[in-house]
Amino acid sequence: MAAIQRPSGDMDPLQRSYSRRSLLPIEQQIIDTLGLTLDEYWEFCRLADCKAKERGEEYALIPEVVATGEPSTTLAIISIAISVLSTAAALLLAPKPPSLEDELSPIRTADIRGQTKFAELYAFDSLQDLATLGSIIPLVFVKQIPDPGLPDKVVGGIRVKSLLLWSQLLSKGSHQELKMLTTLGLSELAATPDSQGLAIGDQLLRNYQDARYRVYFRNNIAKAETNFDSGGRVLTNNTFAGSLEQQIDPDVFTAFDPSVPEKASPFTSGTRTPNSQRQFGCHTPISNGAPYFLPYNLVQVFDDDDSLKAKRSKINGPKGTGHSRPYCSRQGMGLLVRIDPETQLETSRFEATPGNAASLDIKVGDRLAFGNSPIREDPDAFDPHGLDDVNTAIVQRIVASDQQINIGDLFSFGSAIIQCTRTSDPNPFEEGITRDKFYDFVCIEAGVGHFIAPDNVPELEGNVAYGMHLQKIDIATITNNRSCDQTEIGIKSVVFKQVNNFVNVNSEPPERTLEDYEEDNQSFQLGRITTFQTRYSFFKIQYRAVGAADTVDFSDITGDRIFAVKGNTPQPQYNTISISHPRGQYEFKLVPLSGAIGNDRLVSPIANKNKVYLLDGTNRQEIDDVFKITYTGREQFITDGTTTNEEFLFKRALQDRTITGRVLNLDRFSQGELPAGAGWKDVNDSRVDYDPVNRQLKYGVFVNVDNPTAPGAVVARWDGVDVAIGAQYRYSDASSDIVATLPALNDFRTLEPEILVRTGSTPHFYVELDGAGNLVAAVYSGNGVTAQTQDPNLPNDLTKIYRVGANILQQTVQIPASVADDPAGPQYDPYTENGYFGVWERRADGIRTGVWNGQVVQLTTKADSELEAADFTDGFAYVTGNKRDFFPTINCDVYEIKRKVYTPPGTQRYFRSIEKVESFQIHQALNLYAIERYEWDHEAFPFVQTPYDGNPKDYSPDSSINGSGSGLKINASSLGPGHWQWQIVDPGSGYKRDDVIRFNFTDGSFVDVFPTELGSEVIPGGSRELLNPRDAIADFPKYQEEKTSHQDGPEHEVVFVNEMIRPDKDKVVLVNGVEHIGGEARYNDLSLLGIRLLAGKDWTSLGQLSAYVKQGIVVDRLINDSGGDVVDGALTGPTNNFAEIAYNLLTSPRLGAGKRIPKSTVDRDAMQIAAKFCHANNFTFDGVIGEKAGVRDFIFTNAALNLLDFAIVGGKFSLIPSVPYDALTFEIKEQEPIDKKIKALFTDGNMKDMTVSFLPAQERQLPKVTVAYRQEKENGFSSQEVVQIRLSDEYGGSDSDPEEFLDLTQFCTFARHAETIAKYKLLLRKHSDHNIDFKTTPSSALGVAAGDYITVISHSTHTNRFNNGSVDAFGGITSSTPLNDSTGTKVYYWKPGNTDVKEGDLVVTDNKTGDPAFFGTVFTIKMTNDQRRVYRVNSITIDDEGLVDISAAHQELYDLRNSITGEVIGSALATINISDASKFKVTR
Repeated sequence: MAAIQRPSGDMDPLQRSYSRRSLLPIEQQIIDTLGLTLDEYWEFCRLADCKAKERGEEYALIPEVVATGEPSTTLAIISIAISVLSTAAALLLAPKPPSLEDELSPIRTADIRGQTKFAELYAFDSLQDLATLGSIIPLVFVKQIPDPGLPDKVVGGIRVKSLLLWSQLLSKGSHQELKMLTTLGLSELAATPDSQGLAIGDQLLRNYQDARYRVYFRNNIAKAETNFDSGGRVLTNNTFAGSLEQQIDPDVFTAFDPSVPEKASPFTSGTRTPNSQRQFGCHTPISNGAPYFLPYNLVQVFDDDDSLKAKRSKINGPKGTGHSRPYCSRQGMGLLVRIDPETQLETSRFEATPGNAASLDIKVGDRLAFGNSPIREDPDAFDPHGLDDVNTAIVQRIVASDQQINIGDLFSFGSAIIQCTRTSDPNPFEEGITRDKFYDFVCIEAGVGHFIAPDNVPELEGNVAYGMHLQKIDIATITNNRSCDQTEIGIKSVVFKQVNNFVNVNSEPPERTLEDYEEDNQSFQLGRITTFQTRYSFFKIQYRAVGAADTVDFSDITGDRIFAVKGNTPQPQYNTISISHPRGQYEFKLVPLSGAIGNDRLVSPIANKNKVYLLDGTNRQEIDDVFKITYTGREQFITDGTTTNEEFLFKRALQDRTITGRVLNLDRFSQGELPAGAGWKDVNDSRVDYDPVNRQLKYGVFVNVDNPTAPGAVVARWDGVDVAIGAQYRYSDASSDIVATLPALNDFRTLEPEILVRTGSTPHFYVELDGAGNLVAAVYSGNGVTAQTQDPNLPNDLTKIYRVGANILQQTVQIPASVADDPAGPQYDPYTENGYFGVWERRADGIRTGVWNGQVVQLTTKADSELEAADFTDGFAYVTGNKRDFFPTINCDVYEIKRKVYTPPGTQRYFRSIEKVESFQIHQALNLYAIERYEWDHEAFPFVQTPYDGNPKDYSPDSSINGSGSGLKINASSLGPGHWQWQIVDPGSGYKRDDVIRFNFTDGSFVDVFPTELGSEVIPGGSRELLNPRDAIADFPKYQEEKTSHQDGPEHEVVFVNEMIRPDKDKVVLVNGVEHIGGEARYNDLSLLGIRLLAGKDWTSLGQLSAYVKQGIVVDRLINDSGGDVVDGALTGPTNNFAEIAYNLLTSPRLGAGKRIPKSTVDRDAMQIAAKFCHANNFTFDGVIGEKAGVRDFIFTNAALNLLDFAIVGGKFSLIPSVPYDALTFEIKEQEPIDKKIKALFTDGNMKDMTVSFLPAQERQLPKVTVAYRQEKENGFSSQEVVQIRLSDEYGGSDSDPEEFLDLTQFCTFARHAETIAKYKLLLRKHSDHNIDFKTTPSSALGVAAGDYITVISHSTHTNRFNNGSVDAFGGITSSTPLNDSTGTKVYYWKPGNTDVKEGDLVVTDNKTGDPAFFGTVFTIKMTNDQRRVYRVNSITIDDEGLVDISAAHQELYDLRNSITGEVIGSALATINISDASKFKVTR
């Protein structure tokens, strides 16, 4: 622990014992100001915390004072505190001590903080499942009508969940688009659903952004032959909701198909999201001999300080500024053992030693060993700074790699895939371990790897960051679920790189400037930069057929070419790779590739001819290889420049530097008198020496061509040193003396970064090119800027301020046929001969003549919508514009002429990004002249020697009178007393014209001068090695401030698979007896609902698409909406009348059993009566038949819930009302006298073999009925409403009655309907007790049908189980019906324990009997012929003997009384007395 805790010098950023927390804003400001790393700041906090708890050495002889609470102690503490405060106050109040020279303020370059927040992007996580073969196509029966009780409300309507027929996911770069085609049901709907009622899952689509979806609806009619040519397919003109940009192909649900000329086919398509093995990528990199580098920084050395020299050498190495010293990482793949595949014996081995690293082939089965070394750097090196921090960082690397390598894990190594098989020590690696640790691997996929000793020589052989390192590898596997022709794989990628608090090397100045700062003791610091950077991630795709033997290898679908994703933010990108292959099922593997492979195949000079398939999510490119492959991207070269992020470039150090305020001329260059005859003489030394490659002048004079007299326009150099033109150096400016003219050098720099926005409501930014790359049009921020945009195929025009983006963001789209105005707009020029524009109309006869650029053209008067392709000549049509003038000499009115442009369907348009630039001048245009040198005749006129030194000497200005600049120097000499002459030897910088500058000479005199000419100088930039080359493809980051998206896990994920079946164009399809050629999917006789939807936060998990349907499928009607009769076949439309639904299910060959049941076997008249009954009583059926069911079972079950009986009468199917109804209104007639309904009387004279069957006890139990129905909300979601009804206490009901649930939500939307059914159910329970069966003659049954009422009177007695009773041991009688006193009631009785039932006369007196024969018995009263009952016929059949079998149900009656006299006037059915509120208790 001591070694870990001890300070390790000022270069220790990695000790992290101090607890971290979130930084305060002021702390971040401190870090940025001081140029600290986060680790340095936390180390400071830790050390400060420890230091605060120590006593300084100066207190060694002073006893430690502890407060005891005693007065003397307390006073002493107060005294000490006051004295300390006084001392501090004295220090703060003391005047600033004088100094001979103020310290220079430190210079710090700018900090840069890149974008850290990005818009959240979304994709679809789950999708609606495709309908399987054999799925039931729904039948939607619904008709919304006004609520009879509430005219302002409606009943009916239903939310219909769609059945998915076709789906496809598309990648759109930053998002996904889902295309789904669904059906709402069989046959056409009577009306298009409202767009406001569309929903996905439980969310209404109208709450989503309108521009993010487009919905289509097509109602395909029943007769297939009328629309078979289109196949009932959904077209773009079937749009009915949403404003998502319309697609090009008019057939919405086609997919891109590279195998056909049209590039689109009506595939059958289904999309799914893989559940496993969906992530892929190389990740969690481990150094394979990659040196460790300390964080790069500038270290200035002042006054030749040894400590600073050591620090610079430690960080920057022997090369100094612009470099980083490498330290051995003590890790490497050091051993390769070749294994014979048959004998499994070693055949050879390579063991790396320091100095002999090599890249070698690795074969399947070969053994490899990766090692960690215990050797560390000398901790005392670079005194006094040491290397503890470096050793700590290396240990951390090794500990991390030990945790990351686990037995069984797969790793990418170069281009090979290897698997860990064992480790030399199962215990975790810890600091202090002094032995090597090795990890054994076996090769499972051949390739090339780099082998290097753990203790390598980093300066000579250290592995570069983009070299072959060890990384975990995840491979995605996709298997076709069905045989198909095209497989589309959707990929989500998060690829980026980030630097955090790295030094701003862009702002590092040239070495010459840094040396000047050091000479002046000027502190200089680089700012810090935190930003996201570009990174590339590579992969390939392999395939093999499903069912192939394990020995069959996977093959690459693109040969040696590979895919790449480029990213510079943590936002996901979405791309699609479409593989068009022979019909079949295939396995696909998405295999990630290391950056080293990308470097070897794409970036290195040998392989630089290869392009990568770069996925960008927007463009579409095709590859014709093993299969036809299409991907969302483009081909692109990857070079040193594109793989090196500009944050690591020494931009300022490499650029020219301009210094202003340099003194070129002074108001005078002498004072005093020269000796007579003194002067300069020509020595005939004329020279010119110029290097045109580097634009370096050694001898000669440059003069600005454009402004030769401007300040600084003349630059003279002698032997590479600037000199002043004057007495000593001269030149001739005659034109004949010009040696050469150097043209001006100009370039562009970006003002606004490139952008491509072509769709949506925001301003558009793009450049449009034609197929040859020529400029067509340009738009910037919604404004046309074509005239200001550089054509990429023309020489640079410095006046153009817009360019195609440097990274060539691009989109290629196909467009439908269109007519547009010529971008040039209306033209008018009646003056320029041979260049006329306009339309001339003769007033005499109205004839018009159009002229365009001097050529007569045909005019058209058609509107844009009427123009056809034939109206255009060479793609143009011409129309008359606004009137501009009248020319009386020719009696003509002259109008503008406008040109219309026609774009054929399928035309490709090419859009590129646009950037705004400005031109700037790198170098001026210069004339080059020779320079001549003159000398002073020092023999005749020597410099003054005494009494002062008059020899030439450099003088700097007086520090107190130096103007506003610095650095000016003159060389002055004296030829006699009082005489001084001088010349400028260093023009300095920062001076102004009104500055007064004083120079003090050795004779005690001085001179005050001021500049008369100022200039600037361009200091040429230097050259630097790249600090972090090819970092965008590096697998192991060079610096610890770098973070990559692959450090913690895979960067890619397969998010969808589209499997598509191409239609067989030669397939013959038979429809309604007519042959049609073409195998594409046909959707005749289906109501289709399609959607195109962009992913968003509202929908990532996609539920079922649904629509609110108000008018269901079209069927044959039996009655009109008023309940009137309709002739067979005369009216069709939607219905919610169950009788009409049942009729169509029985008779329609499309919707039901019409192909099996002849229409003649259905009683239409009876069905019509039933329909009127439902209409009159507001019984509605708004529901969907979506499950498989027998027609008869369905009708029988649901008829009862509409008070109808499903009957077969006379061999015909029919529906008959279950209750009496008014013959005119068809409303239920509760108090209808039953005598009017009796169709026959049966007695013992025309009956035989009568049997009685009683209902089971559970069917007689009175319940509480809880009935549920559907409460509709128009275009919303329905709710379930519940009503509970029981019989009132007075009528035999009770709160303790058991509850029964009656669910009518599948079809019932009307409360009264639901309540009627519930009440009817309760009354049936109370009043229905038995059925009878008997035989009769055909003549007796004549005219009787099922559903009719009959009267039965029989002399044969039968028992009634509800006239039962018992007699106790003392003669007391208990009976269900009270017994009147009698002298003998005929009964059957039975005593428990006996085996027979006896008959006898029960004498009753006061509810007792005295006959002991009945004591302890159970009895039932014997019924006699005075029991007259009404029955409803259930069925009538004929037996083998020719007799008629009748089955009938007992109908209990109640007395009808005159409302005034109370006299009984008849009987009515007790089971339909539902309007008597006293009989029910209703709870809502």
